[in-house]
Amino acid sequence: MSLEEIKKFIPKLTSNLHKGSLGRICVIGGCKDYTGAPYFAGMSALRCGSDLVHIMTTESASIPIKCYSPDLMVHSYLPELEGKTTLLEGERLPENVLELLKKINCLCIGPGLGRSKRTQEFLYLIIKQARSIQLPICIDADGLWAVKNNLECIQGYRNVILTPNHPEFIRLYQSAFACDPNMENLEQTVKELSNKLGNVTILKKGSIDFISNGVISLQGQIQGSNRRVSGQGDILSGCATVFLNWALKSVQQDNKETIKSLNKEELENSKLNGFISNLIPLAALGASAITRRANLLAYKKIGRSIITSDILTYVGKSFDELFLD
Repeated sequence: MSLEEIKKFIPKLTSNLHKGSLGRICVIGGCKDYTGAPYFAGMSALRCGSDLVHIMTTESASIPIKCYSPDLMVHSYLPELEGKTTLLEGERLPENVLELLKKINCLCIGPGLGRSKRTQEFLYLIIKQARSIQLPICIDADGLWAVKNNLECIQGYRNVILTPNHPEFIRLYQSAFACDPNMENLEQTVKELSNKLGNVTILKKGSIDFISNGVISLQGQIQGSNRRVSGQGDILSGCATVFLNWALKSVQQDNKETIKSLNKEELENSKLNGFISNLIPLAALGASAITRRANLLAYKKIGRSIITSDILTYVGKSFDELFLD
């Protein structure tokens, strides 16, 4: 599989498109201490080609993020870290959260989220709701911390991309297998973890990005630079969310009648579901390629002093170089 395969599900720009046609993304993240991460994830989604990006964050983080950019729609729906320590028994998602989830195509969960128990429990409710309405999810950063503590929340849900870095991957593997991973054969190890989690797609970031859904294994080897910038992972997760949405939407549009005729259980057991699932590693590969190319372009222009904002500037140019004929 190559970047040529990814081009097949990237939507064409036509005069028939309307606002939202190319994606309505929601980034769930940010807290009082970390406001940059959700901003970078959201802006990279826009630069990658999504039409609309919502940020669901805490009240303390909402004003700073709004001030970073008027292009992002920011909602202060997340609980504060210093609030109640846990959710009340039987507590449900607020109506405003449920309504927002109905409006969007894809979720990006985790950038700057924080690790409080209350935040994690709130996140589990969101993932449960997303699964019930078949909303695809990209999970990164503190979202992976929550997943590590409750693997069941994503178990078997194939419309997911996990994007762990080196320590995050080790923690996920240890949680799943109760032993350390074999880091000498990462292609096989990533595949093992994906299979254990029910064929979710994993993009293990590193000098080479290893990607697997337990069936298909890919490697992201587009040249980047040796300068690894804090926040680059947020750019990747934003781009991955966009590609995930496009990949699934392309199949849904081509198979509308078939999907409509099947109930949820029939769809999950159909050959079509397997075909859909096998597109998701390609979505991860596309995000890997853009992030690496943007890093390289920024490095060539600025040198080793590059920061995440510089890489963000080159996301659009990277997309054009890699995916436009």
